[in-house]
Amino acid sequence: MFGRVLALALTLTATVRGDNCAKLHAAMQLKTTNLSSQYCSSSDTTTCSMDTKCDCSSCCERKAGTCWKLALTVSCGSDKEVDASKAADTATDSDFDSKCCMTKTNATATCGSKMSKAITDSKGCAAGKVIPNAKMSTTVAEDLSDYATKCCEDEVKCDTVTCPAGHKDKTSKATIKCTSKPCSSSSCCDPDPAKCAGVYDGTGNKTCSGNTYADPSKYGNDAKSDGSDFKAQCCTDLATCEAFKAATVTSGGGGGGSSTTSAATQQHAGATLSLLFAVAGGLVMA
Repeated sequence: MFGRVLALALTLTATVRGDNCAKLHAAMQLKTTNLSSQYCSSSDTTTCSMDTKCDCSSCCERKAGTCWKLALTVSCGSDKEVDASKAADTATDSDFDSKCCMTKTNATATCGSKMSKAITDSKGCAAGKVIPNAKMSTTVAEDLSDYATKCCEDEVKCDTVTCPAGHKDKTSKATIKCTSKPCSSSSCCDPDPAKCAGVYDGTGNKTCSGNTYADPSKYGNDAKSDGSDFKAQCCTDLATCEAFKAATVTSGGGGGGSSTTSAATQQHAGATLSLLFAVAGGLVMA
């Protein structure tokens, strides 16, 4: 009896870490083959979510039998669309429509979705005004009568921008008017030709090769203009899916994802073992 309980404890402890893909979304699972020869898109295996770019999404696949998987081959009725909130629900081809779909909703008019129409109808932003990124999802009236009031703000200049690593100020940066708010760095800054960001051209010896990538954290590193030291100065090894499998994802989300930490994982494992060992002890004493 004790042996069976111990085996159960070890099994539960081994699965506490769980499938990192499932932590990101309940409709996902880790691929099962060739994980050591498949790669993430960066060296990061621990910060990954469905709400932002998932560096290790290449290690995951849609789970069989879920609405999200079925949506690749099955369609909703003409008056319906896939319900994202049901992505992890189980279904079959025959009941996909009833279990995975919802009645189509009318798209809400927003600053972003109606931008082109506002310009065509002469209801867009006046000269010297722009639509801030933060207002792109702001709801407006269908007739756009409140578009300019709700969507437009005074434009800003590049003097509000600090150029990122590996870049330098454009000439007359302080007087450049931005077409977005906040300003984009590309509007205000140029790649520095003496840094990784400026040397990179994606060709020849001025690019990363093999299972490496141009690492944004190295954009500010010095690099020779001929690219002779580019790989050494600017590239980082991609993480393997095997490493992602073994890592503890520290941020998750997006429809069923959850977050965890190494400490929490260890605590949970310890509690599981303690509880089951206590039960086992009681069984032996009995």
